[in-house]
Amino acid sequence: MKEKNKNLAIRFASAAVLLPSLVWVTYLGGLPFAIMCAIAAAICAGELIHMSQGRIDFGAMVGIVIAGLIPMAAWRSITTTGALMPEWFAIALGGATICIMIIYLFKSGPLETAPRAISIVALGWLYSGLLLSTLTAMHTRYGTGMVLLSLSMT
Repeated sequence: MKEKNKNLAIRFASAAVLLPSLVWVTYLGGLPFAIMCAIAAAICAGELIHMSQGRIDFGAMVGIVIAGLIPMAAWRSITTTGALMPEWFAIALGGATICIMIIYLFKSGPLETAPRAISIVALGWLYSGLLLSTLTAMHTRYGTGMVLLSLSMT
């Protein structure tokens, strides 16, 4: 089997195993769905950072964790207060931004690379975390059908 066909077979087999379990977790909703969205947000942020920087360093790891925490914060907020995000969310993101700036400011290497790295990490958690947090909130408010509809449209 050629390398290209082998890669395709691995992708097909993993999709055949993962797709039913992901649909089942989506149907369950609640905390399992929020955890699945958090894991997906962390993976997406990691991929975005790795594609842009070519590496995952400590600052990127902090950003990946933050991206995973955003859907969990949204789920907790919408189930307890009904709000999309908790009241402290803006302050927490500001604090996380300052932490990332400090990490890259004191990182060894040329200081000129810090602004690009900071912006990539922040983009990772804002794009991945916020996008999947809206999916978590949508599932809580409107149910499985709306989530499956939105996933099928994208």
